[in-house]
Amino acid sequence: MQKKTYKNQRACANIMKQNTMCNACLILLKNMYLKLFYVLLYAFQTVLKTSDHLGSHSATPHKLKCALRGKLY
Repeated sequence: MQKKTYKNQRACANIMKQNTMCNACLILLKNMYLKLFYVLLYAFQTVLKTSDHLGSHSATPHKLKCALRGKLY
């Protein structure tokens, strides 16, 4: 009887460890995706600002690359 409870407690502890690992991974992934989203948002804002400045409203891949590098063309 005691061995069974010990095994159950051990299994429960293992599950708890896995859950905390998963939660940490999820938090890291969420932070990474948020950073990526903000970088893309910043890039698009830069492209829109520079395209408005130039008078053209098309965001070409070249303009996006330049915006990501931080160049003003």
